[in-house]
Amino acid sequence: MKPIYGKKRYLVLVLVSVFIVVAALTPFLLSSPPALQYFLNSVNKKIPGRLSIDSWLIGWQQGVLCRNVVYSAPEKGITVSIPSLASNRGLLELMLAPKNLGTVHVDSPLVELSRRSIQEFIANGKTTAAETGKGSGAAGGEAPVWDQVVMEMKARGGQVRSVWDDQDFIIALTNVSVDSTLAAGIASYDIGFRAMDQGFVEAVGTLNLPVHERGWLETIIVDAAVKVSSLPLEDVLRAGAALSSFPQGKGVMKADVQIKATGLDHIEFSGLTELSDVSLHGGFLGDDQPSFRQFHLAVEQGRRTGSEWSFKELELVSDTLHMKVSRETAPGKMQLTGQGTINLPVLFDQIPRLLKVNESVFVETGFLDFTVDLERSPNPSIKFKAKADTIGGIFEDQRFSWESPVSLLFNGEKNGAESRVSALQFDAPFARVKGSGDLYSFVLDGEVDIDRALSDVGMLFQIDWSGAGSMALLIKSGLAENEDNRLQIDAALDIDDFILRRHDKPVAPLHMFSLNGELRIPNTFFDHGTGEMDLQVVLSSWLGEFFLVMNGERSGDRPFRPYYTTDVEIDLDQLSTLLATSAVSDKWPVIGGAMQLQAAGFAGETGGEIRDLSAEVINFAVQDSGTVFAEPRIHLQVMQPVNEEVPFLSVRELEVAADKDRFFRYDASRNMVDFSERKIILHNVRLQGESVSASVDRLVVPDWREPFQGMDSQFSLSQKPAGMDEGGFEFVVGTDPAADTAVVKTSGSNQTLTGLKLSDPLVALLLSWTHPLFGGLAQPTGLVDVRLDSLWWPMGEGKGDEADFVVIFDVGEIHLESKNQLKDLLALFGLEKETLQLRDNNLYCIGKQGRIKCSPVRVLVGDAEIVLSGFVGMDGSLAYEIDVPVNGKIRGAAGAGVKVAVKGTTEEPTFDREAVESKIQGLADQAANETTNKNNGT
Repeated sequence: MKPIYGKKRYLVLVLVSVFIVVAALTPFLLSSPPALQYFLNSVNKKIPGRLSIDSWLIGWQQGVLCRNVVYSAPEKGITVSIPSLASNRGLLELMLAPKNLGTVHVDSPLVELSRRSIQEFIANGKTTAAETGKGSGAAGGEAPVWDQVVMEMKARGGQVRSVWDDQDFIIALTNVSVDSTLAAGIASYDIGFRAMDQGFVEAVGTLNLPVHERGWLETIIVDAAVKVSSLPLEDVLRAGAALSSFPQGKGVMKADVQIKATGLDHIEFSGLTELSDVSLHGGFLGDDQPSFRQFHLAVEQGRRTGSEWSFKELELVSDTLHMKVSRETAPGKMQLTGQGTINLPVLFDQIPRLLKVNESVFVETGFLDFTVDLERSPNPSIKFKAKADTIGGIFEDQRFSWESPVSLLFNGEKNGAESRVSALQFDAPFARVKGSGDLYSFVLDGEVDIDRALSDVGMLFQIDWSGAGSMALLIKSGLAENEDNRLQIDAALDIDDFILRRHDKPVAPLHMFSLNGELRIPNTFFDHGTGEMDLQVVLSSWLGEFFLVMNGERSGDRPFRPYYTTDVEIDLDQLSTLLATSAVSDKWPVIGGAMQLQAAGFAGETGGEIRDLSAEVINFAVQDSGTVFAEPRIHLQVMQPVNEEVPFLSVRELEVAADKDRFFRYDASRNMVDFSERKIILHNVRLQGESVSASVDRLVVPDWREPFQGMDSQFSLSQKPAGMDEGGFEFVVGTDPAADTAVVKTSGSNQTLTGLKLSDPLVALLLSWTHPLFGGLAQPTGLVDVRLDSLWWPMGEGKGDEADFVVIFDVGEIHLESKNQLKDLLALFGLEKETLQLRDNNLYCIGKQGRIKCSPVRVLVGDAEIVLSGFVGMDGSLAYEIDVPVNGKIRGAAGAGVKVAVKGTTEEPTFDREAVESKIQGLADQAANETTNKNNGT
C-alpha cells in the first residue's frame, strides 16, 4: 500500500507544481507580443477597420493596462487613438466574474473624423460605419456582447477633431470628460466638453443599447438633456460654410434641449435655443452682412419620424421675423398652421442686395403679416393670406407713404378628382386681381396700372424697366361648346397705350398689346395627363403679329409631341432695338427689314422639331462696326420633305451615311431646337437674295451659350451683284467638331471671288485687314479675284491668333488713289502729285501665328518705284516698311532710298515724319560731300 500512496503523493505534488508554474507564467504569457498579436488577429477578422495595440500588461490582481490603442477605419473616415487604457480588475477577478469589467480609465482619447464622414452624416443621417454592423446578436440567434456586461468608464482630457485640407481646423472638441456606467444593456452617461476651446456643452442621459449588434445605430434608444453655455459660433458657422453655401459669421449660443430618440428615424425633442449678437456674411448672402441682436427658437413636442417633421409649436423670434408654426403628421396626412410678422424696414436693411433694394430708398415703417393653413391628405387644401398695411419712408430725399394695403389671399382645395379655387385675390394701389371657381367655372380677371406698378415697385426695388399702359387680364374655363367631355380655357391679355423702356431707353413704342389664347383638353387631362389637346395663340405687338396652332394627343406609352404651325410677321428694326436694350448681347448688330415667316413641325417637352420653314424679308439690312449689308428681298427656306398626309409619321428621303454614329449624333438629320440642352441642329437651309445666296448643309451647335464649342457645320455662300453679268463670289467652308473650339476650314483650293467689283464693305471685310495699302494708305477701286488655297480658323474671341490660311489676290485690275497719310509721306520725296500703279498682278498672303505676311508689293509712283513689305497682326497692328527712292529728290543720290517704318493700325497707319526727314537730310549731306570731294579731285 505504501508504494501506491507514495506515487499519489508524488503526482499531486507534480500537479501542484505545474499549476503554480502555469499560474505564475500565465500573466507573462498573456502579456507577451505573440499573445497580443493572436488577440488582434482574431478581433480584426470580426470588425470593420483595424485595431492595433502597442503593448498590454495583464496580472492576476492588477488590472489590464494597454498602451497606444488605435482603431482606424479609413473607408469610414474614423480614427480613435488612446495613449493609455486601464481596467481596475485583474485576471483572477475577470475569471470569477467575466461579465463584470469593473472601471475602465481612458486617458486623453483622440477621435478624428474625415470631412467625408461628416458630410455623409449630415446628408444621410448616418455614417457608412452605421450601415455595416457585424456580429451575431439576435439576428444570429445569440445575445449581443453588451447584454450582460457590467462596467464603468471614465475618460478625461479627450478630443474630437476634424482637419480638412491638412490645415483648416474645422471641428475641435477639447477637454472631453465622460462618466458612464453600463449594466443590463443600459448605459448612463455624463459627457462634458468645450467646443473650439471656448463654450461648454454638457449632455446627461441614458442609452438603451439594441438587442442585436447589426445596424445598432439605427435601433439604439437615447434619452438626453443637452445644455450649451456661451458657445461662440464663428468656427461652427465656418464649418457649415465649408459643407454648403451657408454664410459665415460670429455670435454666441446657449441652449437647453431634451432629446429622446430611437435610432435616427424616430426623434423627439423640445427646448430653447438662443443666439445673440449674430453677424453673418458670405454664402448665399452674397455682399450682404446682416446682424441680429437676438434670435430665439423654441420647440415644443418636436418629432421626426422617417423623413417627416412635426411639432406642437415652433416659435421663432428675431429682429426681422416673429413666427409661430404648428405641424402635425399622421399616416397619409399632414396639417400645418402658422402665422407671423416680418419687419420690413429691418429686413430691407439686413439684406438689401439679396432683395435688390433700391439704393435711394430708406424704409421707416411697414410690417407684412401672414397666415397659412395647409393640409395634405386625400382631400388637400391650402389657405394663405398676407397683408402689408402702411409702408413709409424716404425716397430720393422725399418722404413717401403707401396708405392702401397690399394683400394676397389664396384658398384652394381638392376633393377627389375635382379641384377648386375658393378665393384668389391680390390688391395693391396699382393692381387688382380676383379669381374663383373650379375647372368648369373658373374666372380670373385683373387690372394693372403699369406706370404706377413699375414706379411704386421700382421705388423699393432695383428695376431696370419703366413704362406705361393699362393692362386687363381675363381667364375663363368651362365645358367646350358641343363637347361635354372637353374643357376650354380662354385667356385674354390686353394693354392699352403700352410703352416700355429699359434704363430709360425706349424698347416698345406707344402701341396696343394683345395676347389671346384658347386651349381645349379633355376634362380629365389634369388628372391623367392624357387625351387630345388643341391650342391657339394670337399675339399682336409693336414687333408684329404671331399666330400659333398646336394640336396632338398625349398617351402614357410615348412622349407628347404635338404638331404645330405658326405664322409670324416681325419688324426687324423693332426686334433689333429690343435685343440691344435687353442686354442679350453688347455686340448685337443693327438689323432692319420686315420678315414674314411660316413654320411647322413637332413640339416636345424641351424643344421642337422644324419640319418646314419659309421666311421672306423685305428691305433687309445689317449694320455692324460701320459695315452695311443690304438686300431688297431675302428668302429663307428649310428643305425637309415629309409625308404631309400623316402628321405623326413622316417619311424622309433616303439618306446614305458613311458613319452611323455621326448620323444619329445629328439627330438623324432632323432640324431641332432643344431648350433644355440649349442645342440647335439645322440641315438643308437655303437663303436666296437678289445678289446673295447661301446654303447650310449642316449646322450643329451643342450649346448656344458657347456656340463655338463643338460646333459642326458645312455651308457655302455666293454673291452675284445686281445688274452685272459677270463677277461674284462663292465661299464653301465647314467646321471641325473634334477640335476643342469650332474651327472653320476649307478642303482644297477654292476660287472664292471672280471679277467682283470693289465696294467699301468688301474692302473693309476682305482687303484692308490683310494689307495696309488697300484701304489704310490708299483707296482701291476696280475688280478683284481671290483664290483661297487653305483655311483653318478657330472661332471665338481671341482665337484669330491661331488661324492658318493661304490666300491669293489677283489685283491686276485694281486702281489706287493715295489717302492723306500716304500723300504726306510721298510729299517728303516730291511724289505727292504722282499717280499710283501696281507693278504686280498677284498678291500672296499667309496667315500664321497671329500675323498676316504678304509678298512685297511694288507700286509705280510716277517714274519712281516704292516697295511695301512687312506683316499685319491679327489685332490690326502694323509692322510695315516702305522703301522709297530719292532719285528725284536728291541730286547725286542715284540708287539710294529711304526705308520708312509704318506702324499704327490698318485703319490708321502712322509714320515718324521727323525720322524720315532726318534720313533724307543725311542722304543729301552725303551726296553733297561726295560731289564736293569729286570736284576737289579727292
